Amino acid sequence: MKLKELIEQLTIYSAQGNVNVDITGISMNSREVKQGDLFVCISGIPGLQEDRHPYIDHAIKAGAVAVIVERDVSANGKVPTIKVPNARFALALLSSHFYGYPSQELKLIGVTGTNGKTTTSHIIEFILGYALYRTGLMGNLGTKIGNTIRKSNLNTQEPHKLQANLARMKECSIDYCVMEVTSQGLDMGRVIGCEFRTAVFTNLTGDHLDYHGTMDNYLMAKASLFARMGNTYSSDPSKQKFAILNVDDPASDVFHNLTTAQVITYGINHSADVMATDIQLTTKGTKFRLVSFAGMETIEYNMIDAFNVYNVLAAIATALAEQIPLRVIRQALSEYTNVTGRMEIIDASQDSLVNVDYAHTTDALKNR
Repeated sequence: MKLKELIEQLTIYSAQGNVNVDITGISMNSREVKQGDLFVCISGIPGLQEDRHPYIDHAIKAGAVAVIVERDVSANGKVPTIKVPNARFALALLSSHFYGYPSQELKLIGVTGTNGKTTTSHIIEFILGYALYRTGLMGNLGTKIGNTIRKSNLNTQEPHKLQANLARMKECSIDYCVMEVTSQGLDMGRVIGCEFRTAVFTNLTGDHLDYHGTMDNYLMAKASLFARMGNTYSSDPSKQKFAILNVDDPASDVFHNLTTAQVITYGINHSADVMATDIQLTTKGTKFRLVSFAGMETIEYNMIDAFNVYNVLAAIATALAEQIPLRVIRQALSEYTNVTGRMEIIDASQDSLVNVDYAHTTDALKNR
C-alpha cells in the first residue's frame, strides 16, 4: 500500500519526502521493524511507555521506509517524514486502514470493567463456540484464533498488532471475536478503528488511578467504549448493537445515558433483564434460577463464589443478545471449565479446598 493512501486517513501538520513509497507493514518498536515498514513515533508516558522519537535512525537502519512523528525530528532526508498531532491515534487509524477494517467483517464483542474481564470473555467465547460459531479471543491470556493461542503482554494490544490479529481472524472466517478492552487501551486509542457489535460492562472499582489520576477519569475512559457504539435501531439484526450493563453497579447509569446501543441489563440485587435468584454456592460449583426476558432456566456450573455469578450473567445476557437459545446456554455452562488462575480449583485428593486466583485488586480480594 502506498504511503500516500495511508496518510489520507490522518490530520497532517507537515509532510516531507516521497509519499508514493510502498508500505508493507507498520511498527512502533524499532526492534521489531522489518524492511518496508512505516515507523510510528509515539510520545512516551513516564513509567509506562518509552518515547519512540529517539529511535528513528535505528528504525531506518532496520528497514523503515517512512516515519510518523509528533514533533520536529530530523530523519536527515533519508525517508519521508509525516508530522501529526497525535501519533497514537494515527497508529490506530493507519493500522485499521492498512489491514482493511477487519472488525467490519466479523462480530466484535468488547468486555470492559475492573474485575471479571478475562473470565467473562472466556465464558462468552465458550458459549458462542458451543453454539457452533467460529470464535476468536483477545485478552489477558493472549490471542486465540480457533484452537491456536498466541501470547501477548497486553490485555488490549497495540493497534497494529490488534488489527493484524483481527485480519487473521477474518482470513480464518471467524464469526465472533471477544476482546478484553482496558481503560488504558481505550484512553490510548488502541481500539480506534474497531467496530464493536456489543460492549459488556462487568464492574468499576478503584484501580489504575496511577494512570488515570481520578475515578472520574477512569469512569469516562470506560464510558468511551459505550459512547462510540452508534445508533443501532435497525431492522437488520446483523446491524444491531448492544450494551450489556451490570445494573448493580452505579457506573452503568452513566454508560446507559451515553450509549445509543440497545441496552440489556443483568444483576442480582436490582430488577434487570437477566437476573439470578435462589443462588446456591458449594465447594463444587454454583446453581441459581435464571429469570430473563427469554424465559427462566436453572443454571449450574462448576465455578465457585458469588462474584462469578455476575460474570456468568454478563455472558448469558450477551449470548441472549445473539439469540442463542437458553437451553444451549444452560448446557454450555454445565460443561464450561474455568480459566486457568481464575478461582481455579486444585484437586490433589486433599482434605481442604484449594484454589488459585489472579485477584489483582483490593475489591477482587474482598469478594473472594
